[in-house]
Amino acid sequence: MGFFFTLNGIAMGQTTVVMTESAVRAGLRGVLDVAERSGITEIMAAAPVVVGMTREMRQHWRLLPALEHAICGGAQLPDSAAKQFRRRFLHLDLCMVSTSSTVSSL
Repeated sequence: MGFFFTLNGIAMGQTTVVMTESAVRAGLRGVLDVAERSGITEIMAAAPVVVGMTREMRQHWRLLPALEHAICGGAQLPDSAAKQFRRRFLHLDLCMVSTSSTVSSL
């Protein structure tokens, strides 16, 4: 799934943000710092990252104003986590991708 979205972004001429090793070592906080500085509009994340973004938002009140879409794939995101995410990020579309042919918007 990640390969498809990356390839699609390149084909559409979108800017791709590549994480440095130091940002990756910083964990989720590093990812959110890069997202904030880069003004990303779309992020692909596994369910644990979406849950982590909700927790990080509660602690540090990051707004990520440019972010428009969060695409969640891999493990199923629990309904309670999706609802918390939507309360924290009112301006975002949260999309669940369960297989390469199934997409749903929450």
